[in-house]
Amino acid sequence: MQYLISILVFFLSFASYANSQLTAMYARDLLATQTRLASSGYLGNHRAACKPSVSAMAADRKISITVALGYMDVSANPDYYNSAQSAVRIGDVLDSYAKEAMAQALTANCQTRQAKACEFRRSGDRLSKTIRDRFTGKSVTVNVQLVSSSVSGSDQANKSTYLKKQNQQSANARAKFLGAVQSQDVVLYLGHARSGGGPDFLPPQLNSATSVDYSYYKSQQPGIRALLGALQGGRPQLLAILACNSTPLFGGSLRARMGGGTLVTANQLFDYNDMLPTGLAVIEATLGQSCGSDFEAITGMAAGRGMLSVR
Repeated sequence: MQYLISILVFFLSFASYANSQLTAMYARDLLATQTRLASSGYLGNHRAACKPSVSAMAADRKISITVALGYMDVSANPDYYNSAQSAVRIGDVLDSYAKEAMAQALTANCQTRQAKACEFRRSGDRLSKTIRDRFTGKSVTVNVQLVSSSVSGSDQANKSTYLKKQNQQSANARAKFLGAVQSQDVVLYLGHARSGGGPDFLPPQLNSATSVDYSYYKSQQPGIRALLGALQGGRPQLLAILACNSTPLFGGSLRARMGGGTLVTANQLFDYNDMLPTGLAVIEATLGQSCGSDFEAITGMAAGRGMLSVR
């Protein structure tokens, strides 16, 4: 019994270490993004004309933002896994670590007075701060909700030991995301596109031990069908789907439902290490009420040239 207890203590200690290691790695990436933005000269510049959705976003002196992280499992994909270099392994699930890193970045000290995605006050998964509307000069309360999908960092454990709790967590994350689409000003999804079947908050459907069943997602399209349905009842001022190839996979159908809002999608494959900084940059550009080429310059610093479509 003592031997079994020792093994359990070791496993829990290792899991806690892996958790903090990944959170720290993502937090460093986000801090580096803040540093680049602070020194870029883009923050506070307003050369481009604004879409009505940007200038109207703070009309009620409130901006509501939901950042929803899908179930970010690591499959047998070389973009996410390298046995010699990567901090993650096949079977890991990353979104809970990323959520904590995003919270740390949003509560960090602002590196320049023009920055806005910083110095939030945190209460659990909700963050808030007050900014000034550059169009009216009035104070605006910003509320951010962070949502993650996984119970633990192990896909195997989530589908066995934690199955009941994982099902509840996935359902809750999905409901918060779809509800935000109908009620929030700004909604960001960071996660898998599932080859057109996403956004996805569930452990993946598999066709082998480690291979995602993309044929299922392509034919059933559970995530995008639900998202399009939610858009019938709401019009977020900004919707960002930061997922691989989200422009060709989702761009047309989402644009048709978006009305006058701004849609941000990815033009190509999108590594998770780039998604998180891009999500932070989208929040920064949004709160800075940046428009047109200014918005694209800020978000493009994190995503890379030509990565994003902003419409």
